[in-house]
Amino acid sequence: MWFWRDFFPNAAATFLGVVLALLFDHYYRRWRERRRGKEREAVLMNQLRHAFNPNLQVLRFLVGSGPQHIVTQRLDTSLLDLLIPQIVPTLHLDYDFLNYVAEIRYDFNELNRRLDFQAAVLTGPLRAEYLRQTGTFEASFIPVQRFAKENAEALHQLSMKLLEKTERVVVWIDRRLVT
Repeated sequence: MWFWRDFFPNAAATFLGVVLALLFDHYYRRWRERRRGKEREAVLMNQLRHAFNPNLQVLRFLVGSGPQHIVTQRLDTSLLDLLIPQIVPTLHLDYDFLNYVAEIRYDFNELNRRLDFQAAVLTGPLRAEYLRQTGTFEASFIPVQRFAKENAEALHQLSMKLLEKTERVVVWIDRRLVT
């Protein structure tokens, strides 16, 4: 008889202990996953910040040199190309930021295409063709200079727009890393 007298209180205490342990385990796992997610996000944001730094320097140089100078330096998009697929699952709910970074990546590639085209025209077969046709080295510079002046203003405007966007993203990343 003494068995049944202690059975129900012991069963209730065991059941309550198991329920509390399961709840504690569930909340502990969620807390740990959130902490790991925040650590992963901080690492990716830091890497993204470091991916933007050299490009900021190049953009500042492009904007500072003005449209009268011909610049053939490229932006580095390789780190962005590697980081963006890793950032998407981590920041899957921050659509505005992801779209903005993707837009900047596209603009970096567009600016690189324009810089490559300018470099190809300035050093490529077009210049050699003018040199061959005119027979003088000086005459080969006239069409190239005309192209460079027309293209330089568009490159300068794109560089200024891209510098502003990139600085805005870097400030956003810095704020995100602080919190």
